[in-house]
Amino acid sequence: MGKKYREFIDIVDVNGHPTFNLLMPTDDAEDDSAANRAASRSRRQTYPISFELLALALLQFISFRQVAAELSVPLSVVRNWRLLAFMDARRAQERALTCTHMITYLKLNHKDWIQASFAKRNGYTHQQACMSKRVITYLESTRAAFARTFHVTHGSVADNCVYNVDDTGIQFDIPPRYIWAKKGGNTKLSKGEKHSYRMTAVLTIRRDGLKLPILFIIKGEPGGLIEKSEFKTYPSGHYYAFQKKAVWTHRGPKASHC
Repeated sequence: MGKKYREFIDIVDVNGHPTFNLLMPTDDAEDDSAANRAASRSRRQTYPISFELLALALLQFISFRQVAAELSVPLSVVRNWRLLAFMDARRAQERALTCTHMITYLKLNHKDWIQASFAKRNGYTHQQACMSKRVITYLESTRAAFARTFHVTHGSVADNCVYNVDDTGIQFDIPPRYIWAKKGGNTKLSKGEKHSYRMTAVLTIRRDGLKLPILFIIKGEPGGLIEKSEFKTYPSGHYYAFQKKAVWTHRGPKASHC
């Protein structure tokens, strides 16, 4: 009689879907090799595409846990299908898929799980906030010392002639350098994903406390006009200007009032 080994026999339900694997002994074969045992451990259950699409359709009406119980599949499997569907849909549109997009998806759909997992992994708990001791006082004393020095140097200038200007650059849809894509799939991006949209907001306030309208510097041809279809999307009461790189220079671009 030969040595015994084990082989997998798939057990399926009435619909033909695999449910679990049963190990059955046989007599006429050699012992399992290390490679066969490793292959047995790495063997995982697969589901037909129609079964996955059914689960994704049910997720529009019931929760992940209810879908998993209804279809008799692990909860983690259903969550993975939803994430993979999101990834495939984004790449089908030739849009960038990065870790940031995947994390954003988890934040929108699994916010409670992320917070609980992060707190448990890093040892965070809800605690009562306490006041800092000297940080605010130190900053206030530094500000007062600078104000005295500035007043001594420029105290003779009228308040309505002193302006404090600060510019803040705003980046929209920065094109990523690396993206996620299926193995062997294309890594192309649509035209709208390749160029970032930049805007600079210039904030100005006078020493007498008057806040001036915001100057928005938009990336475009200098002296260009805002299209009528986009005019309603811009906040009224501010100034807008076009500059090739949408940056603030010492001379400043020519602006138009909205």
